[in-house]
Amino acid sequence: MKIELTTNHPASSYGVPVAVIDGEAYGAADIVCGAGISAAAIVADWAAQPERSTDERMSAHRFCRQWPEGPQVRNPLAAAMGAMSSPAKARGAQAAAKKRWANKKNVDAKKTKA
Repeated sequence: MKIELTTNHPASSYGVPVAVIDGEAYGAADIVCGAGISAAAIVADWAAQPERSTDERMSAHRFCRQWPEGPQVRNPLAAAMGAMSSPAKARGAQAAAKKRWANKKNVDAKKTKA
């Protein structure tokens, strides 16, 4: 099965790629003839292969997110950012750092008084 994600196709709009599978264009929720599963499931499996580049994984992420109920591909750029992949995680990490700093200041103050 030959899979290509492309925005250079009439079925693509607003920069969102379509999956061209064996020469036929599919959207994320479309059922691929012959396979009996969604194009998003096929693209998610394709994107999970280790030889895929960051650009290919990003295209797969944009493709799959068209169908929120379907299989998803994690944003490779957010994954590379680690703890900063979501605002909530970033706020949590920042709060933990402030707490550690406050505790360190209190310990240092107690040592100075003693």
